[in-house]
Amino acid sequence: MVFTLLSFLLVISISVLIHELGHFWAARLSGVRVNEFSLGMGPKVLSVERLGTQWSLRVVPIGGFVKLAGMEGDQTQGEDTFEGKGPLARAFILVSGALCNVLLAFALAAMVLHFHGVMDTSSTVIGETMEGYPAREVGISPGDRIVEVNGVRVGDWGSMAKTIRRHAPLGPLYLGIEREGTVIYKTVMIRKDDSGAYLLGVRPSLRRYTPLEALRGAYRYSVNLAFGIVKGILDWALGRNPVEVSGPVGIAVAAGDVARRGLWEFLAFLSALNLHLGLVNLLPFPALDGGRLIFVAFELVFRRRIPERYEGMIHYLGFAFLMALMVWITWRDVQRIVFGLR
Repeated sequence: MVFTLLSFLLVISISVLIHELGHFWAARLSGVRVNEFSLGMGPKVLSVERLGTQWSLRVVPIGGFVKLAGMEGDQTQGEDTFEGKGPLARAFILVSGALCNVLLAFALAAMVLHFHGVMDTSSTVIGETMEGYPAREVGISPGDRIVEVNGVRVGDWGSMAKTIRRHAPLGPLYLGIEREGTVIYKTVMIRKDDSGAYLLGVRPSLRRYTPLEALRGAYRYSVNLAFGIVKGILDWALGRNPVEVSGPVGIAVAAGDVARRGLWEFLAFLSALNLHLGLVNLLPFPALDGGRLIFVAFELVFRRRIPERYEGMIHYLGFAFLMALMVWITWRDVQRIVFGLR
């Protein structure tokens, strides 16, 4: 429980810090005064003033914010305020938080691909054997390559797994294994595990990408996941397909699970989470950065601004709706995870 909570706080703190740093640096580059940079919510625990900004750490280690001059109730006026800047500068400040989340997601994905690698399912080379499963018991070792299952040639992980699933219920498997250039044969008896599946107990080898391959792979991964996220949001909003949406409880459980598997699994999860957070923040909904961008776009198109009091009211209602939605999603998480309900 404690480990899960700490893992959750770590992923949230990193994600929020990167997001708010994006807003901070964009504001500074645009000449907007940043009154406060805060990590956490609630009463202040620590506070120090540097470079004209108050840096604070608050008691609840979830969330954070940057307080810009002339924004969020600050009535200060002048060229160094958010409201004193033109629409393009304000749009740059608003989009930079989500952009930094997306850039972090890309960088982490490239790092995982280059320094750790991903499972290579294009071959049947064994990367790891699992304790308590038949592969280890009969002496199959990492580096071995399975080339044949009951006389059927297999060339990739998918065809090997499919052939094993087809033949395992019928009796012992006769495996052809290439080891150091020589093919040896082993007879393996696979029984059902607790889930009812026939598992040999092996994992694929890892393939590490070159730096250029890692950048390309991270780009493809980010684009594909982004399209998947947008499609999932649309399906959920329109009720087209049942999509499982996770709130803080679901994210906490997932963070704890991946952290227990090791650093690289954790970094991959952090990458995916930041891509989610970045894209969700850009949704054109009041109170989100994307919702604020809609008002800036209106100003650019029609050359006039919606009165601040009306915009503030719309964002307030949007925030109230998002909080109610978060409570509902959290309750669904508790029902699913704690009580096993769907």
